[in-house]
Amino acid sequence: MTSQVPKPHRVAKYLTRAPEIWTNPGEEARVQYITAFTREVLRYYTVLRLTLPRATQRDVKYEGMIIPEGSTVFLNAWACNMDPDVYHRPENFEPERFIANPDLPIFTYGLGTRMCAGYVLGNRELYLVFLRLISSFRILPDTKEKLDYDPVSGVFDPTSLVSYPKRFGCYFVARDDAKLGAWLANATVDDNKVNVLH
Repeated sequence: MTSQVPKPHRVAKYLTRAPEIWTNPGEEARVQYITAFTREVLRYYTVLRLTLPRATQRDVKYEGMIIPEGSTVFLNAWACNMDPDVYHRPENFEPERFIANPDLPIFTYGLGTRMCAGYVLGNRELYLVFLRLISSFRILPDTKEKLDYDPVSGVFDPTSLVSYPKRFGCYFVARDDAKLGAWLANATVDDNKVNVLH
């Protein structure tokens, strides 16, 4: 499987509205590309490939077989998120798929009434983190190492229940040096020794 990471020109064309979102960054989906990017990250890099177990409430007939009541079943979120019947070229990282079709499902949080209750909070937090990082910095790979962006071979342990990337180096380059300097100049430290920007 070969992956395609977002190219800088693909990201930049969607950031033209980025400065205005600072007035209310919590208002989700004001930058359409960041919303699509968040959904594509969740789809492409499925963290929990098999969702938490469920038990059948009754006998279920599936493809001519009976799954007995009380059986433990898992949703294979990874397979659902890579289904070519749902996603065109699922092996490619393409946030634009969610701009073209915002109603595309993602299965990362599970499905139905037993899906993760924190999915709204998770999406908002990821949206804010990505929005602030992408609109403030160009994130460049370390040229001394070859990064593997593949969601299978690029993870620390492909057999692990939880998927997370191998360690990698990168550089954060400010998009606006003057603005970054002003933020850092106004930074204070609270009682918990956490940097706070005003």
